[in-house]
Amino acid sequence: MRVYKRCSRKVPQEGVFAINGKRAFYYFHGIGCRISIGKEEIDFDYGINGRIDGFDPWRISLFLRDKSDDPLSTFSQGEIQNCFDLLEEKGVIQKPARFPGWHLYYFK
Repeated sequence: MRVYKRCSRKVPQEGVFAINGKRAFYYFHGIGCRISIGKEEIDFDYGINGRIDGFDPWRISLFLRDKSDDPLSTFSQGEIQNCFDLLEEKGVIQKPARFPGWHLYYFK
């Protein structure tokens, strides 16, 4: 079930709110939410039991690309996945692979 369908009666799919005196915009999508404050953007998917601390190779690759002064120095999504696989093998992170957020990893 999509997050928006669950909470559409209480919160509009998109809107504006204030945080620390700045305007923030939000938009619920699929199983997550994107929040923009100025040029900064946070995009997350809800995980098991409403968790928002999950991460995945795609979001990490976007974060590295957006924060790097040299786009050629960033890692590909495949290289990041290889690192995730190693961290999962070593027991640092885990991927419950359950809906929602089947694609998300969490620190143990």
